[in-house]
Formats: sequence, structure tokens, C-alpha cells
Amino acid sequence: MADEQRLPLYKIVLAGDLGVGKTSIFQRYDINKFFDHKESTFGLDKLNKDITVDGKKCKINVWDTAGMERTRSLTSNYYRNSQAVILVYAIDDMYSLTVLRNWIVDINKDAQGALKFLVGNKIDLSDEGSQVDDQLADSFCKNNKINKLYRVSAKTGAGIQEMFNDVAKMLIANKESTIRDKMLLLSLQMKMSLQKETVHVDRIKHLIIGI
Repeated sequence: MADEQRLPLYKIVLAGDLGVGKTSIFQRYDINKFFDHKESTFGLDKLNKDITVDGKKCKINVWDTAGMERTRSLTSNYYRNSQAVILVYAIDDMYSLTVLRNWIVDINKDAQGALKFLVGNKIDLSDEGSQVDDQLADSFCKNNKINKLYRVSAKTGAGIQEMFNDVAKMLIANKESTIRDKMLLLSLQMKMSLQKETVHVDRIKHLIIGI
């Protein structure tokens, strides 16, 4: 139990428009099953999972805000204290991609510093059924400062496990980088403080004994 409490915890929120497959992605990752939801689900669901990525252990807390997009004022509260937000669109629905700009505004306001990932779901569909090509998705990422783009299928399971593992890997690396930056800043501050103290002592010696 003590070891579990020491594991770094990362909160990851799934966000996106109705019908893009957020809950299906959540369920595929949680229980490795797919349910063909004919109607949009509603309600908050959370998953805690201990995982190991490249030999490094962590705990991820995945939030599925299924249907909460109907009440945007509520949804924004769930972004707070998030380390990552996975923005989901359906490749057969252009609007589901463009509307994500509204979510990004909330994320930048309520989850400052959170990594942002874009996920195109339903890659099991034929190319004829796709409205969002790779070039358009890549351009959206660049224009909205998205950290990485994934393409998955909740129906077949393609790319789901790999996506969450990669997100966790980037979160671990981001935290380690932040810690290194803080340690470097602290080291520089201590060095400057010691230098100032040395100069101060030398001045006192000079005044007292003319050294």
C-alpha cells in the first residue's frame, strides 16, 4: 500500500462532442470490450489504473465526461488539476473536429499546463466514410498546440492501449523534466546566494583588518 501511495498520479480527461466515442474508448481501455451505443451516454465515469511504461510505474486516473458537453459549465470544472486532456473526434464527422476549439479554450483556462492530445476515432471505417484526412488533423494540431495526434478504433481496439501508454510516457517525461528544471534553478539560486555571502564576508574583512 505504501508503494502505491508513492506512485506519481496523473489525471487524464477525455473530452469531445457527442457521439465521437469517448465512452467506447474508455470502456475499451478499461475492460477491453466494445458496446455499440446507439444513443449518447451521460454521466461521469472514472478509472484508476496502475501501469508500467519503460520500466517506470505510475497511476493514471482517467475521466470520461460522457454527455457532459451538454452542460459546458460543469465540464470545465473537471479539467482542473488535470495533467492531460485527450480531445476526441470522429473521422467521419468534420464538425466533431472543428468544435474542439471550444474545448481547447476551456482547457487553456482551467487546466493550464496540461498536455493536450488529439485522437481520431473510428479508423475502422472505410476511407470513403472519412471526412477528416491526416493532413487536416495534423494542421489542427499545429494550430492549436496539440502535443500529439493518435488514430484509433474503439470498435476493434486498434491503437487504444498504445495511445494511453504513450500518453503516460509523455506525462512521466514531462514531470521529470519539470523536476530537473526546478533542481537546476534551485542550484543556481544557492550558488548566487553563496557568491553574495562570500563577497559580503570579504568586504567585512577588508573593513576590519584591511585584508
